[in-house]
Amino acid sequence: MDRLLAATRTARLVYQAGIANVFAVHPERHGCDPVSRLFQADFRACEHFAQGLQAAGITVLPAMHCNAAGDIAHQLDKWSADLDAAPFHDKMRPVVSSQRIAAERRS
Repeated sequence: MDRLLAATRTARLVYQAGIANVFAVHPERHGCDPVSRLFQADFRACEHFAQGLQAAGITVLPAMHCNAAGDIAHQLDKWSADLDAAPFHDKMRPVVSSQRIAAERRS
């Protein structure tokens, strides 16, 4: 396991145009401060990677997107939680926690 992920035990999937990234993040900074890029690939590969992290007990925060070119790890002001506004949003299948699914079923 990535030593930084082991320290934070928190990750976030961030979509970026036609690719995606999975970052280890600081949970105390609202998960918007990446400490390490764990994986970068197409949407499905990153979604499956994030699901695997979640199955291994890592907290995976709600997905975000960044409609910017280049390395987005330091473009935090461009990250957004509004996935409906993202390019290719119809192709996204973000990781959803079991707690969120249970809450949505109750409402």
